Amino acid sequence: MRFVFGLCAAVILLAAMPVDSSAQSVAQVNTIKVAADKVDAYLAGMQKMMVLYEQVVPAVEMRIWRSSIAGTTSGLLTVVTEFESMEAWAEGTSMLSAHSEYQPLIKELEATDRVMVSVSLATEITP
Repeated sequence: MRFVFGLCAAVILLAAMPVDSSAQSVAQVNTIKVAADKVDAYLAGMQKMMVLYEQVVPAVEMRIWRSSIAGTTSGLLTVVTEFESMEAWAEGTSMLSAHSEYQPLIKELEATDRVMVSVSLATEITP
């Protein structure tokens, strides 16, 4: 619930920005803490999530990164999901969350005891 509330708040804040971000790429950036012995299980669950994304929102690009030389944040995973625009993000996340396979996959990821450290939306501003 906090995750959905946070995403809604981010959309409202981004919508209030004076820049026309609707035509610019949007990246949802999730930073996740997963115990070292559960990373493989988490990645297996994310592989299934990536397949679901490809079926439901084929234009999305999703990549997973692990921080290595990052001080106290070493070992955190960052899941970056890039959408073509803010509208594509809103439509895609809505379609995905309504899909019958989505909640079971979320439960599978939760079983890895992962902790969502942060969730943010970033709008590309490359000139």
